[in-house]
Amino acid sequence: MRCVLQRDGLSGRSLRLGGAPWPRAIRRVFSDPTLVKKETKVTGRGTEEMKTNDVTNRFRAGSVGIGIELGRPSVGSTFIDVQRMSRALAQRGIRFERRNPLTKLIDEHTGDIDESILPERVLSAILEFVVPLDDLKEVLETILATAETLNTVFSLDMIYLNDPETKKRAMEILADIGLPPSLAGKTNVGLGRRTNEGVTA
Repeated sequence: MRCVLQRDGLSGRSLRLGGAPWPRAIRRVFSDPTLVKKETKVTGRGTEEMKTNDVTNRFRAGSVGIGIELGRPSVGSTFIDVQRMSRALAQRGIRFERRNPLTKLIDEHTGDIDESILPERVLSAILEFVVPLDDLKEVLETILATAETLNTVFSLDMIYLNDPETKKRAMEILADIGLPPSLAGKTNVGLGRRTNEGVTA
């Protein structure tokens, strides 16, 4: 991303974001949280996840949403690390959330990312997908094993409905593999109109 200092008639000076050639241009897409993504129509590096679940019905009983945010503003990440994780998950048959702008860069069968952008650094990039509860333990074990190969930090989110059976099983799986959860809540008030879109195909 290139910043240009220019004269402004009102304040005297201002900063204007300039364009950058490919592949450097990819940095702004995954580093500017105010940028509205044309794929999702929302700001941020991923999707709205559970925030609009009363409308999208994306997360359902018996399944769990996973969000893996590689890199943080103080650390960052390259797409090399993103590809390490996407490859490992693709080998397990994971299909990434199609409305996430990162998914557009990933081969859905291999998890490969265009080699021209692999060295590019971004603040963070988020992999999102939904898995059945029956597959959750194996997927989490794959994530933890792949984490040993990464050169960055990551946040791991697990999203599920406030359904007693789903919660019970999810907590048992986390305990079994030694992942203590940090619980957070999000309540949808049900004011939206549900769409026909469901979980990722």
